[in-house]
Amino acid sequence: MSRFQTTVWSMVLDAGDGRSTAVEQLVVRYRPAVVRFSRARGLSPADAEDVAQDVFLRLFEQRVLTRADPARGRFRSLLLAVTRHVIARHAERRAARKRGGGRAPVSLDHAADDGFRLGDALATEARDELFDREFLACLLARALRRLQEQNPSYHEAIAAFLLEERSQREIARELGVREGDVRNRVSRGRAKLARLLRDEVEGYASSPGEFEDELRYLSSLLDRREG
Repeated sequence: MSRFQTTVWSMVLDAGDGRSTAVEQLVVRYRPAVVRFSRARGLSPADAEDVAQDVFLRLFEQRVLTRADPARGRFRSLLLAVTRHVIARHAERRAARKRGGGRAPVSLDHAADDGFRLGDALATEARDELFDREFLACLLARALRRLQEQNPSYHEAIAAFLLEERSQREIARELGVREGDVRNRVSRGRAKLARLLRDEVEGYASSPGEFEDELRYLSSLLDRREG
């Protein structure tokens, strides 16, 4: 079996079948992107957490994942489609409460039939650069954590140079090493981080073609982020 058929889509199917380990792995991996996107859309921290909870409840309890098909769309697109829908429904409920004097409206419609249609949501490869940037930020965060676990000295140099934007001379002085050593750590750390980021993308891509396309797209976002 291809490695692209044994990564996130295996977890998706297992989570759709109610397997707790797969559910936990998916939440840990992708909840931060939903929360960050919701916050970037203007939601309060509490509301963003509520949206994230609703997104994953919808995915797991309403059997969205069991109806998802890697051949019909990307996992990132699935997560975006559900998140957009939940945020819209959240705004509608908030507006309804205001119209009702603060009381939540009584509805006879179950949440599973509130207008969300998986097939319609994934009919096109819709992209939202704001969501994709938050998704990329989460991939980078996981890759950086893995780099820290595997190569603490590389992570230390990368974090100071790329994230804190400090000079290599300053870093060398603080670490008590030669500037050339810092330069080597940054160079090797970049290469290692790039490989770890590729592993993260490979972890949810469903085919070699999607893998390469995702790398190109996310790399373009990363270039703009660093520019």
